[in-house]
Amino acid sequence: MRCPISENTFRGARVSDKVIAYMTELLLRDLSKKDIFSITYPEEVKREFLDLYDSIDNANRKLLLEYLRQIGLAFNADAVILGHIFRWEERIGSDFAASRPASVAFDIHLVGVEKGEVLWSDEFDKTQRALSENLLDIKTFIKGKGKWMTARKLAEMGITNMINRLIKSQKGCER
Repeated sequence: MRCPISENTFRGARVSDKVIAYMTELLLRDLSKKDIFSITYPEEVKREFLDLYDSIDNANRKLLLEYLRQIGLAFNADAVILGHIFRWEERIGSDFAASRPASVAFDIHLVGVEKGEVLWSDEFDKTQRALSENLLDIKTFIKGKGKWMTARKLAEMGITNMINRLIKSQKGCER
């Protein structure tokens, strides 16, 4: 699958509406905890831009950035955040023995409203591997406490890291 904003490609798999709702909730919950951003929630955007909201999924990069810019202007926002979930595969097995590891891929983009430009982007694309297969991925092993993680746990780790990088990138900007 190809991201319409970054044009990076990912191995894709069907993602359920339940996963999309969970990831949206996770992102917004973690962003609101930081008390740095003022958030307009997707339900408000859907009410105001129902036709446009449904068109976003099929837009090319230029049109998508303009859609996001228009939404941001309508809500008097400085920026709009958009993410894509490309893959969500749950592990098959238990904490200590998995025949298939969890695998998750998603990205997040912060789009400035003034010029409709991407201010910041990040992506997370991880399939857990055994430590013996990849010693360089010891951070994931430690965060997973030596266990095979679920897709949720992988995604939570990815969102937390992304939000921390987003906040670091925005230091010095006005609230």
